[in-house]
Amino acid sequence: MIPLTVMTIDDEPLALRRLELAIAEVPGFVHVAEADGCGAGLSRFEECRPDIVIVDIKMRDGTGFDFIDRLKAVRSPAIIFATAFDHFAARAFETPAVDYVLKPIEIPRLRAALHRARARLADGAAATTIAELRAVVANLRRAAPGSVAGPGEREVWVRSNRGMMTRVAISDIRFVTSEDDYVRLHLADRSFLVRMSIRAFAEQVSAEEFIRVHRRALVRRSEIVDVARAGSRIKAVLADGRTVEAGRIYARSLLDMTRRARLD
Repeated sequence: MIPLTVMTIDDEPLALRRLELAIAEVPGFVHVAEADGCGAGLSRFEECRPDIVIVDIKMRDGTGFDFIDRLKAVRSPAIIFATAFDHFAARAFETPAVDYVLKPIEIPRLRAALHRARARLADGAAATTIAELRAVVANLRRAAPGSVAGPGEREVWVRSNRGMMTRVAISDIRFVTSEDDYVRLHLADRSFLVRMSIRAFAEQVSAEEFIRVHRRALVRRSEIVDVARAGSRIKAVLADGRTVEAGRIYARSLLDMTRRARLD
């Protein structure tokens, strides 16, 4: 049996390492390249032209869908999406053109996905063109929930403490803080850590709904009841008593907002 080459794309180094180790456990497949994002993945793909690509759905510089949209090859590699979606959501990926594996990756499921990819590639007459794959991806974009709410969408998909995906209404989020490559969504009685940038979240909500009070914090305008001062430091005071510190360049907007509220 001729080994098939596999490339992995994920912006989490630990996830890439786990995939590499998992692929090594499946005979007949060789891990030949990895990339830490959509852009790097396109460059590496052009260099090694792997038979199979395992690509994360959501990355800092784009999505697995974006990777496919930007492929310049005529014939598609076999695509396996890595996804944190639950089994119900992942049914959207049941199509002859693509497969999926759930995170954290389990070797039996990865083995099944790789062998399914081999079977599809062996059927040369059924080889998928990039145009055909893009059509499939267009349907997946509409069918699969993402980590970030799109324009007009009022929910964010997050992972609960039990490892399942659940939906959080935008209207339930009191404030948002940045934690490295993640944001924490603060609700009334709990919070969720979601892998996205605070800039990405800000682009999905209205400036009339949330105000930027710090480069690492957004606050729902209707939750702010006062401004607290401690020397040169300014904090937004929320209706439930919590406070969010304001950055120097954002403090003026916060003060102006609260001043207008008092006048009204």
